[in-house]
Amino acid sequence: MLSRAVDTLHIAMQESGQMNIDEKKSWKLNERHYGALTGLRKDEVKERLGSKVLARYRRDYDKFPVTMSSGHPLFNSIYSCKYFSDMPAREVEALPHGESLNACHDRVVEFLNESIFPSIRQGKTVIIAAHNNVLRALMMHLDEQDPRGQLGQSDIPKAIPIIYHLNIESLKVYFAL
Repeated sequence: MLSRAVDTLHIAMQESGQMNIDEKKSWKLNERHYGALTGLRKDEVKERLGSKVLARYRRDYDKFPVTMSSGHPLFNSIYSCKYFSDMPAREVEALPHGESLNACHDRVVEFLNESIFPSIRQGKTVIIAAHNNVLRALMMHLDEQDPRGQLGQSDIPKAIPIIYHLNIESLKVYFAL
């Protein structure tokens, strides 16, 4: 649902001549929620909290940032935005106010199982445009790697497509490029 990911998807669709394909958006493919740190640049967080704390928040698998409270300057623009207007209030209230890499990984894998895998089983080709932590989580799951040790360490190349071919029955990767 984040504009940069949607813009990237539209560029890829336009360049490939595929503007007519169905598009599905989900908050579960949004970038990891950095809680109270949302809206701050890395150098600001580093200056305020120190480089070790910043590194732990960014790369430790189970480390949650301080959660975003209703007093945060971006709270209303995030939780009262048009993206969630179709969701029942209880679901909006259940949205995370900050996430560890583990929590981000879990919601991405949940979306993979509930939405992406069924499309692949139907023989559809799926394109996912997302941000780093979401792509890391998807790749770790597809590559059957334990994310606990590597999710925060792997770097995703920018503007380079990563292509996975999955077996329709097993949903296991048989070719990746």
